[in-house]
Amino acid sequence: METEEIIFWDWPAKRQPFKAIVSALTVLFGIGVAAAVHWLLGVAATMLMLSALGEVLLPTRYRFDSGGFSMHGLHVGTSKTWDQIQSCKPFDDGVVLFGKKTGLRSFRRYKWSIRCRKQRETVVDIIESRIARDKKDGADR
Repeated sequence: METEEIIFWDWPAKRQPFKAIVSALTVLFGIGVAAAVHWLLGVAATMLMLSALGEVLLPTRYRFDSGGFSMHGLHVGTSKTWDQIQSCKPFDDGVVLFGKKTGLRSFRRYKWSIRCRKQRETVVDIIESRIARDKKDGADR
């Protein structure tokens, strides 16, 4: 069975509008206070506030296909192949993917959090089937 392509967006502001409104007001207040002191401080405050709260305010795009997965948003832009993934662990809002330990970085294991509340079962099935297929292919070599 070939893995179909799944593309979806997660936007926490749409799911949790109260948190989004509080975050947006915090950003605007911080920018206003900083800009009142100096315009350059206002620019710095804008960058700082958006980097701190951008994950809540802005959407993230996820893509799963036969080649691997990718996620793109304000904080993250990464693409990984299935052979770089060792395991996954579902949680309430989605799935955590754990990368394989490789080379000089054998002491460090990467992980990626995928927020996919509605598509969680489908995403878990795709990930587990690809990990199992890669383990089987590795054993055949």
